Amino acid sequence: MSEQGDNHTSLNIVIHGQQYPITANGDEEYVRKVAAYVDDRMSMLKNKAPANTLIRLAVLAALNITDELFALRNENKSLMKELAEKTERMSHSLDKALIEK
Repeated sequence: MSEQGDNHTSLNIVIHGQQYPITANGDEEYVRKVAAYVDDRMSMLKNKAPANTLIRLAVLAALNITDELFALRNENKSLMKELAEKTERMSHSLDKALIEK
């Protein structure tokens, strides 16, 4: 798990009916939310293709979640670029207004 703090949390999580003992950085609620998200994704995929094995479901869930991550990173990059452009335009407008006074 990502660095959410210095405290280590040991707990058991259940994903797709399998129990996993883990130690993670961060609070238990955060870790459980992450596990629940993975579990939901695997359940959704199983409903779409019930014949899939546990390993196949896990790989497909990982691919789907990674696709979401990449899409959000691209969206964030576009928004940051737009923000930088607007900030630059605003800065130029302020500079121009100050020079004219």
